[in-house]
Amino acid sequence: METSFSDAQISSTRYKEIYDLELSDASDSVKELIEMPILELESMDDYKNRLAKINMLSFNQNASTSEKPIGLQGNNFYKNRYTDIIPSDKSRVIFKNSSFCDYINASWYGKEAILTQGPLYHTVSEFWLMVFENNGIIVCVTDESDKNKIKTANYWDKVPLFVPSPNGSCGNSVDDAYEEVPTEYAVDTEYTVDGITISLKVKPIGDPETIAAHGDKKIICSNFEVSLGDEKKTISRLYLENWPDHGICSPKLLVKLIALFPNNFIPVIHCSAGIGRSGVVAIIMHFINAYNSNMTIPTENEIDTEIVNLREARPGIVQTYGQRQLITATLLEYYSSSGNKSKPAL
Repeated sequence: METSFSDAQISSTRYKEIYDLELSDASDSVKELIEMPILELESMDDYKNRLAKINMLSFNQNASTSEKPIGLQGNNFYKNRYTDIIPSDKSRVIFKNSSFCDYINASWYGKEAILTQGPLYHTVSEFWLMVFENNGIIVCVTDESDKNKIKTANYWDKVPLFVPSPNGSCGNSVDDAYEEVPTEYAVDTEYTVDGITISLKVKPIGDPETIAAHGDKKIICSNFEVSLGDEKKTISRLYLENWPDHGICSPKLLVKLIALFPNNFIPVIHCSAGIGRSGVVAIIMHFINAYNSNMTIPTENEIDTEIVNLREARPGIVQTYGQRQLITATLLEYYSSSGNKSKPAL
């Protein structure tokens, strides 16, 4: 069902308190609403059964290898930031040269995008290799840390103090995880395959540039020269700063962020787990692409169905009520800014 522009404007006023206020100024009731887990898109029993099965396979040493998804087999287990967020075997990103790496916690969203976790200290090189192989542009929608918890390894301008053993500790804060190392490269490592050594190097180019801002949130663009052996590419990173974990963001800023995605590159979208904020951006991008291709405008039910479908590839996509509402609010913002006169039903 579609509604007129005026009806949509009136209906969308219920988003005003959530999206016009800074989160720090919002009432406790609004904060609670924003962070409310959204499970109604699948039954509570289905959710519990899925989580129980993953946990059982994660820690049950008696489970056969064939029962476990590839992401939980062998040392792959230690490449996951969260052991209940594992890409499905059918949709996981597979390296083109599996001699370098065989697994990364990342999922294809059709052919439109890659959703992935914030890299761990010992998976930074694999993250850059994935971006390089798939002609990607990095879309980072998390800060390095949130409430003194590390959400992503710093893969862009620092070098780890140490690379831990696969199951080792990485430190409790950003400060004790890194040291400043004088080097022109953010990544400088080597792979040896069949006696041939190939280097992977990531070099920042120029200074980061602020592209857009709204309140305390900004979109910052950085560029990197990435080389794998003799092949070189320029890869960009779009960073949406100050979007809190399980929190919300300005619809206008999200519209601007997605407008920056170039057509000839694959967005590699990550937050911390690669499901909440990343899922919001991916779902919005999907419906904006559909509108630009054939003027398709979704109903709320169609948005929910798309979320459920994407959860088959990557469990837990779109985590909270606030994030779900943010999808509709951002699509409303995009359609109205595009001059469209009909909106999705609210």
